[in-house]
Amino acid sequence: MKPPKEGVYHHHVPGRHEAATRAFLASLEQSQGVSVGGASASIGVRRVIPSDDDIRSMILCAWTKSIPGAKPPTGCR
Repeated sequence: MKPPKEGVYHHHVPGRHEAATRAFLASLEQSQGVSVGGASASIGVRRVIPSDDDIRSMILCAWTKSIPGAKPPTGCR
């Protein structure tokens, strides 16, 4: 993988790897860079939060599934 020439590179890590990712970050010295494709880079973690519309849809799906005989809206799993 080649690092971008400039700017920010985003890599999404599944939540099941959060503990390992945080342990790796804790092992770094303050302001210590990591090597990505031979270039030095900084690393940080942000948790992705669903949008209000996505949250509203999840609540609606869960609510309709709790009602016996109710048909969930399209897109519910």
